Amino acid sequence: MKLRVQGTVQVAHPGFGMGVKFTLKTAEQRDQVEQLVACQASEEDIRV
Repeated sequence: MKLRVQGTVQVAHPGFGMGVKFTLKTAEQRDQVEQLVACQASEEDIRV
């Protein structure tokens, strides 16, 4: 999946990940980000 949206890093945890606040201008962008998050959340091989 590819998408292009703007965002700002809100928090960073080295070796784990970061929290991003997305700046979504359209409903399509929001839907795409929701799909991406759902896909990542359903991954069984999440590295901790």
